[in-house]
Amino acid sequence: MDALRDAGVPSGAISLVTNDPKDAAGVVEELIAHPAVRRISFTGSTRVGRIIGETAARHLKRVLLELGGNAPLVVLADADLERAVAAATFGSFMHQGQICMSTERIVIDRSVADEFAQKLAERASSLKVGDPREPDTKIGPLVNEDALKRVREHVEDAVAKGATLVTGGKAIEPKRISRDEVRAKEIAGGEVRHLVKGDVMVIPKRMPHWFKEVKGPFLYYVVKVTN
Repeated sequence: MDALRDAGVPSGAISLVTNDPKDAAGVVEELIAHPAVRRISFTGSTRVGRIIGETAARHLKRVLLELGGNAPLVVLADADLERAVAAATFGSFMHQGQICMSTERIVIDRSVADEFAQKLAERASSLKVGDPREPDTKIGPLVNEDALKRVREHVEDAVAKGATLVTGGKAIEPKRISRDEVRAKEIAGGEVRHLVKGDVMVIPKRMPHWFKEVKGPFLYYVVKVTN
């Protein structure tokens, strides 16, 4: 808020409202119902988005919802595969896949699918996983233990239902930062936890996982299509 005011945004133009999670329903209802609010924009889960959409409808308010989804990347038969692989890798593994617009599935022409999958697996497996304070690290830690568990369960469930794991699928043991490293790099000590290698999968079309948002370095459902 201070940065916005310093940039010249008029006082009162933007408000920041915080609340205890247990009070969220009442706060959201009040914000939507208030006559000064004419339009609602929400980014979050499908479950909460449905509630906000229903509430906005009762008050005849316009609403824009950006909910959990499974963002696709389409690769056509005449694509430059090296560039396509680079785009897919960046789109999926940036910030460990913990952003709402991460690439999570790839729809690709069958004629180039196998070559693409091989190149993608090679690139994904070469990405360094580790301490994000090291400049050559490409995949850092997930936000917490629950996130790591969710990604691993997602992998296991997809494989059990017929998906093929091309690369990845393994969590990495926590790395202890030594005192010598702390002094040399002027960084905080402790462990780097919740690390997992980037995953690449091939799934049958229309599996339940086709629609799920993972929020982790779990790409890519490579789905082969014709024409």
